[in-house]
Amino acid sequence: MENISAADEGKYTCSVKAVTQENEGHLYLSVSVGLKIPKNINAILGTSIILPCYVDPMVNAKDLELRWQKDGLVTSVLLYKNKKVVTEEQHEDYRERVHLYTDLRKGDLSLVIEDVRIADEGKYTCSVKAVTQENEGSLYLSVSVRLKNLPDINSTMGQNTILPCYHEPIVSALDLEVRWYKEGLETPVVLYKNKREEQHEQYRGRAKLHGDLSKGDLSLMLKGVRDVDGGRYTCSVRTLSHMDETSLYLSITERRHFGFTIIFVALSILVAFFILEAFYILVVFFISVLSPFWWPSPFWWP
Repeated sequence: MENISAADEGKYTCSVKAVTQENEGHLYLSVSVGLKIPKNINAILGTSIILPCYVDPMVNAKDLELRWQKDGLVTSVLLYKNKKVVTEEQHEDYRERVHLYTDLRKGDLSLVIEDVRIADEGKYTCSVKAVTQENEGSLYLSVSVRLKNLPDINSTMGQNTILPCYHEPIVSALDLEVRWYKEGLETPVVLYKNKREEQHEQYRGRAKLHGDLSKGDLSLMLKGVRDVDGGRYTCSVRTLSHMDETSLYLSITERRHFGFTIIFVALSILVAFFILEAFYILVVFFISVLSPFWWPSPFWWP
């Protein structure tokens, strides 16, 4: 038999007949399925990911029963049975977020998860059942984050300043662990963990997360920045198994006082007035010297 399929499973009879005598023997052919699956897959929070699983060798799998299961869940992530996906037995967290990647006729049992969440991290099992035989393989899906590179920031003493930090793609960061560090300090300027926020004693009442975490905005606000606030800051985000970080440099300049600005403007106006006055006197002087030599005299000269 070549190119065996699940439908080939069953009882087979071999019978032999001579002229008057007949004899037969029976055997049962059970069909098992080989699987090929990687051990580890990493996904970026908010993106889509393919969990690979293939029949080995690659044969038509549309007559098989396929189940994708995640450790810790009672119901399936996806169940394919009797040539259709059984949505009634699908876990609600994955409903409308998962689907089979390609055509089962090519032996590809891979699962697509869209809009990957922190809670999606864990061990997944791809199990395939023929008529009586079952085989399975497992992989671990880890979820990581990706932060945008940050520009350096210039600020003036006394101003409120926002240090930007954004997750890409835009996705909720409410369940993440966020830390803002300043170079030279052992503890974070701000720590956001388990949906609670704490500040370093040096920044208490002056520093807080400013952005909308539900939209991936992890920006930090510093109120009334001081000279000592200048330096390198790092925005760090952690998931269950991964961490990403990016940094920027905050430069602080002295604040110009309003009184000095008024004096400077007044002096500038006064200097300009004296320059114009001197120019006028100089012009009148030259005209007076040259007027006796004009012929005829200009109509505007007395």
